[in-house]
Amino acid sequence: QKNPGLKFDNKVAVITGGSSELSKKLAVELAKRGAQIVLNDQKNAGELDDVINQIKHSEGEAVSSFIPLENSQNIIRQALDTYGKIDLLINNIEDYNENEITETSDAD
Repeated sequence: QKNPGLKFDNKVAVITGGSSELSKKLAVELAKRGAQIVLNDQKNAGELDDVINQIKHSEGEAVSSFIPLENSQNIIRQALDTYGKIDLLINNIEDYNENEITETSDAD
Protein backbone atom coordinates (compact mmCIF):
# COMPACT_ATOMS: atom_id res chain seq x y z
CA GLN A 1 0.00 0.00 0.00
CA LYS A 2 1.30 3.40 -1.01
CA ASN A 3 1.84 5.98 1.72
CA PRO A 4 0.97 9.33 0.13
CA GLY A 5 2.27 11.16 3.20
CA LEU A 6 5.83 9.85 2.88
CA LYS A 7 7.88 12.67 1.38
CA PHE A 8 11.51 12.99 0.37
CA ASP A 9 11.62 16.75 -0.19
CA ASN A 10 15.18 18.07 -0.35
CA LYS A 11 16.61 14.55 -0.05
CA VAL A 12 19.23 13.31 -2.50
CA ALA A 13 19.11 9.69 -3.64
CA VAL A 14 21.97 7.92 -5.45
CA ILE A 15 20.69 4.81 -7.23
CA THR A 16 22.97 2.32 -8.98
CA GLY A 17 21.87 -0.28 -11.53
CA GLY A 18 19.83 2.43 -13.20
CA SER A 19 18.62 0.46 -16.21
CA SER A 20 16.99 -2.26 -14.08
CA GLU A 21 13.22 -2.07 -13.72
CA LEU A 22 13.48 -1.79 -9.93
CA SER A 23 15.95 1.10 -10.07
CA LYS A 24 13.89 2.93 -12.69
CA LYS A 25 10.71 2.61 -10.60
CA LEU A 26 12.51 3.68 -7.43
CA ALA A 27 13.97 6.73 -9.17
CA VAL A 28 10.62 7.85 -10.57
CA GLU A 29 8.75 7.27 -7.30
CA LEU A 30 11.34 9.01 -5.14
CA ALA A 31 11.38 11.96 -7.54
CA LYS A 32 7.57 12.17 -7.37
CA ARG A 33 7.94 12.41 -3.61
CA GLY A 34 10.44 15.26 -3.86
CA ALA A 35 13.86 13.60 -3.98
CA GLN A 36 16.68 14.72 -6.25
CA ILE A 37 18.04 11.70 -8.11
CA VAL A 38 21.50 10.62 -9.29
CA LEU A 39 20.86 7.52 -11.40
CA ASN A 40 23.93 5.46 -12.26
CA ASP A 41 24.34 2.72 -14.84
CA GLN A 42 27.08 1.59 -17.17
CA LYS A 43 25.12 -0.62 -19.54
CA ASN A 44 22.26 1.26 -21.18
CA ALA A 45 22.58 5.01 -21.63
CA GLY A 46 19.35 5.21 -23.63
CA GLU A 47 17.20 3.70 -20.91
CA LEU A 48 18.87 5.85 -18.29
CA ASP A 49 18.22 9.00 -20.31
CA ASP A 50 14.57 7.97 -20.75
CA VAL A 51 14.11 7.75 -16.98
CA ILE A 52 15.90 11.07 -16.40
CA ASN A 53 13.69 12.75 -19.02
CA GLN A 54 10.55 11.22 -17.48
CA ILE A 55 11.51 12.61 -14.08
CA LYS A 56 12.33 16.06 -15.48
CA HIS A 57 9.09 16.10 -17.51
CA SER A 58 7.25 15.60 -14.21
CA GLU A 59 9.12 18.62 -12.77
CA GLY A 60 11.52 16.44 -10.78
CA GLU A 61 15.27 16.83 -10.53
CA ALA A 62 17.61 14.12 -11.78
CA VAL A 63 20.99 13.57 -13.39
CA SER A 64 22.44 10.51 -15.06
CA SER A 65 25.77 9.01 -14.12
CA PHE A 66 27.72 6.76 -16.48
CA ILE A 67 30.62 6.19 -14.11
CA PRO A 68 31.89 2.59 -13.78
CA LEU A 69 31.46 1.10 -10.34
CA GLU A 70 35.20 0.55 -10.07
CA ASN A 71 35.26 4.34 -9.66
CA SER A 72 32.36 4.47 -7.21
CA GLN A 73 33.92 7.36 -5.32
CA ASN A 74 33.31 9.43 -8.47
CA ILE A 75 29.60 8.57 -8.39
CA ILE A 76 29.50 9.94 -4.85
CA ARG A 77 31.55 12.98 -5.93
CA GLN A 78 29.08 13.66 -8.77
CA ALA A 79 26.16 13.62 -6.32
CA LEU A 80 27.98 15.93 -3.91
CA ASP A 81 29.06 18.29 -6.70
CA THR A 82 25.54 18.39 -8.14
CA TYR A 83 23.37 18.49 -5.01
CA GLY A 84 25.76 19.06 -2.10
CA LYS A 85 24.79 15.97 -0.09
CA ILE A 86 23.56 12.38 -0.16
CA ASP A 87 20.65 11.17 1.96
CA LEU A 88 19.88 7.80 0.36
CA LEU A 89 22.14 5.28 -1.33
CA ILE A 90 20.39 2.44 -3.14
CA ASN A 91 22.81 -0.14 -4.50
CA ASN A 92 20.87 -2.22 -7.01
CA ILE A 93 23.63 -3.56 -9.23
CA GLU A 94 22.81 -6.65 -11.22
CA ASP A 95 26.12 -8.41 -10.77
CA TYR A 96 25.79 -12.14 -10.85
CA ASN A 97 27.69 -15.24 -11.77
CA GLU A 98 26.14 -17.21 -14.64
CA ASN A 99 27.83 -20.49 -13.61
CA GLU A 100 25.94 -23.31 -11.96
CA ILE A 101 26.39 -23.34 -8.20
CA THR A 102 28.40 -26.56 -8.46
CA GLU A 103 30.83 -24.80 -10.82
CA THR A 104 31.34 -21.81 -8.53
CA SER A 105 34.49 -21.42 -6.46
CA ASP A 106 34.81 -19.75 -3.07
CA ALA A 107 36.37 -16.74 -4.83
CA ASP A 108 33.21 -16.27 -6.94
